[in-house]
Amino acid sequence: MSERRRVFEISFILHLLLFFMTVMASWTWGLFHLLAAADLAVFFLCILSALRSGFITELHSKGKGWTLLVLFFLPLIIQLLLLLEDPNFSQDILRLQFRGEALREGLIPYRDFEVNKPPLYVWMVGLVSTLFGPSPISFRAVFVVFNSLIPPLMYMIGERSKEANLSGFGWRTGAFAYALWPLAFLEVGLSGHFDPVVMVLVLLAYMGLVSTAPGGESHPFCWDWPPCPLYPPVQP
Repeated sequence: MSERRRVFEISFILHLLLFFMTVMASWTWGLFHLLAAADLAVFFLCILSALRSGFITELHSKGKGWTLLVLFFLPLIIQLLLLLEDPNFSQDILRLQFRGEALREGLIPYRDFEVNKPPLYVWMVGLVSTLFGPSPISFRAVFVVFNSLIPPLMYMIGERSKEANLSGFGWRTGAFAYALWPLAFLEVGLSGHFDPVVMVLVLLAYMGLVSTAPGGESHPFCWDWPPCPLYPPVQP
């Protein structure tokens, strides 16, 4: 085993340990910030060592189907474990629960215009509330699934763009990095933010744009803040 591969494996395990320690310390702000800073440092070491050790290229060589499964189930499993923890970073999930109950009772959007969101937001809340009930765990679970779809979509965009045969920090590396990105886990798996729903729809639209662009050209873009540091440099 090469030294770089050993560094990657150690940093990968340490990253997961530090992340779950950060979650367990979320009620103690001083310790939480200390562990979160350490986890971020180890995370970037993990991604850098994965890139330099050839792990990402090796994962890609296993086949597209296998790679997509890893990129989907790795973040899914991590975030599903977070559903066992009560959200304590944001009150957004409680607003979703209240609005879901109001939608089922017909108060929103017909009698109460408190929701100043696009129609997609109301439809999303209504659909989740109708299918699974307006509970925090229902919303968090649905958003976790959407968040886990982002790495495979990023990977597929890379495969359809002209950077597919390039090495370095591209879409493949960005997809693997987002699959382990701790801030997205905290924002979605723990806090229940609905941003991944919008991001998945935008990624699908962008993938269609790349598929129809001459030569698979890339286009500059930037979306919601959790994954922004992980988006690769795009080629004009």
